[in-house]
Amino acid sequence: TCLGLIEANTDFEAVAIEGLSSEEPADTDAAAAEIADVVLYYGGVTFSETEREEMLQLKHSSAYAGTPITASFLTKTITKFATHNATRTSQFGADSVRTKIAFGFITNRPAADSLIAALLLLQKGEVSADRHVEGQRIDLKKAADHAGCKTEEFFSRFELHAGTSGLFAQKLALRRTVATWSGFNDLYGRLRLHDVRQLVRDKAGPEGEKNNLIRRTDVLDALGVDMDDLL
Repeated sequence: TCLGLIEANTDFEAVAIEGLSSEEPADTDAAAAEIADVVLYYGGVTFSETEREEMLQLKHSSAYAGTPITASFLTKTITKFATHNATRTSQFGADSVRTKIAFGFITNRPAADSLIAALLLLQKGEVSADRHVEGQRIDLKKAADHAGCKTEEFFSRFELHAGTSGLFAQKLALRRTVATWSGFNDLYGRLRLHDVRQLVRDKAGPEGEKNNLIRRTDVLDALGVDMDDLL
């Protein structure tokens, strides 16, 4: 994700690690600050400035990599997202929230067919005659209703990315990308990838308490690439 910051002609501004941007107002409550593992900002680094804010929850499992997830795997996150959605709506209005905020859940585990069907029904405001699908639809709806969300509108901005590449495949793809950007061989790419990972770890730790944002210049520094090399 961070490597997207160095792509040409992008409005991708920053990645916030472990919650909202550290440049959000100081009175932002703790629950909102811990809304997601990663928040992507486009066009600005606070809600007032940004054109788009994508909130992502990441769940990786090695032990259950082949076991499909169901609604119970998502309900806690859905409630958290829906609560934040309601808070932002009260602060900035429904129109602003609807056009700016998107939510995503990313996992390497596959999704059960009944879960996918339930999510589609929630976007349409429909019900199912299939008891397995309907049970999951009800559970997800309750998780969002807990925060008083308009179900169809909320789920239209929620995306589930299940069955994503395994950790090894992701690491290999990242090494190749880094080696390409840095202009050196795969060994050098591994070293630079370590530096990018360390950057993320630092922002997730004590250093990130005051500044949890990763910007283009941070990634370029980690890659050992000069801004002029991109021009």
